[in-house]
Amino acid sequence: PPPSPPPSPPLSPPPLTTLVGIGSLVSESSAARSFSFCNFRIGEVRGWRRTFSQANWVNTAHGWGSAARGTTAALAMVRCDADFVSRVALLDVNAEELPGFYEREAGYSIVTTDYCEGRGPEGGAARRGVALMCAACADDAEADTLWAPGGAMERHCAGSEYVAAWMRSSLRPLWPPAGAHLLPAPGYLRLCAAAHRRAGLLDHFLDSTLLHDGVTTLRAHCERDEGARRAIASLDEEEAAGSDEEAASMHGDARGALSRSSGHGVTLEP
Repeated sequence: PPPSPPPSPPLSPPPLTTLVGIGSLVSESSAARSFSFCNFRIGEVRGWRRTFSQANWVNTAHGWGSAARGTTAALAMVRCDADFVSRVALLDVNAEELPGFYEREAGYSIVTTDYCEGRGPEGGAARRGVALMCAACADDAEADTLWAPGGAMERHCAGSEYVAAWMRSSLRPLWPPAGAHLLPAPGYLRLCAAAHRRAGLLDHFLDSTLLHDGVTTLRAHCERDEGARRAIASLDEEEAAGSDEEAASMHGDARGALSRSSGHGVTLEP
């Protein structure tokens, strides 16, 4: 009899892309509302830090902040000293899930950055890699260019009606200049703080995150601002009530707000 054909080589798993979570993506349940992922864990990036530097319309649409009071800010990463360490969430996605990530992060500059995770026997990083991360845009012109049809960000989720509607709804300036009055939205702050607390990162979040002025730490802001102080003080009550479900709803609520107010006929429930 003819010899049997050699066995087929095993199929290689599809390549995965690592994403960095800095705000609501530190919540696994929040991420799961936008895309499927695996291997959720905590890691570090260097040379970047969190700042409340984006004026986000979702915070006004749901009463989490006020444009009149300047309390609309959401988080973005900005460059800083090369040896500065930010602790972040890391999660892996396959290529089919990347459009959902880009849709979720409309308005940002999505950049690549080195990361590390774990500790080896000599105290060094056990594993290193490269990940995608949400960074601040220099100004609205950059954001509009990146997210216009065919732009460097938009083409990763080409033709997305959600992205187009999100950008039409955005506050202006979306990326206020240095010196502008822009403070964290208390409702958004509460959601992000709850996610960081569950990840064991609350103290790091409070001490390493800066306001839009680039000087004031989030902890200092919470000590002097009553709305921010109440947001942090409420974490015990929210955790007892299962607040991570609320954190998970932030981007779903963005879709709901668009469907109610934009009039563009976009199907926006996840």
